[in-house]
Amino acid sequence: MNAEQYLDWMEFSCSMARHYPHATDARRRRLAKEVDYWFEELSDQEYWRHMIDWDNSEEMPEMDHYGRTQRYDYCCDLFTESFDDHDYHHNNPDREYKFHTQLACCIRAGIDLAGKPAAGVLGFTIGDLKHIFGGVIPQWVCDISEADLNRAEDKDGIWL
Repeated sequence: MNAEQYLDWMEFSCSMARHYPHATDARRRRLAKEVDYWFEELSDQEYWRHMIDWDNSEEMPEMDHYGRTQRYDYCCDLFTESFDDHDYHHNNPDREYKFHTQLACCIRAGIDLAGKPAAGVLGFTIGDLKHIFGGVIPQWVCDISEADLNRAEDKDGIWL
């Protein structure tokens, strides 16, 4: 992943967290806080340089993460490791609850769009994308489709 892709990923994921569809304001604030935490961690360690998409990374050197040496092969592995150790997970050992899923959607949809489009997240509409970006979907997001997403119906579903 190059620096431009990383910045696009961060922009998309942070915007999605702050405008998450069908979520309360409190949930959006919590999502935004955790997505910000994720990107601070990723930026500090520069793990993003090795990422291709959610499921694929270049071979990464062993890194000391939270006091352990670990090899992360995939963004999803790093995500799981990072948030297993973070505060919200300690109160609920079941990783597959709603908040975790929403958080993963923000991060995964962003890397899938910015890195190597994979269409791995569903449940969003064109209207959701327009809302995330203040009314106009940026060209780098529109590039995932042959159709003009800014002219599509707001109710149309989209895989991110």
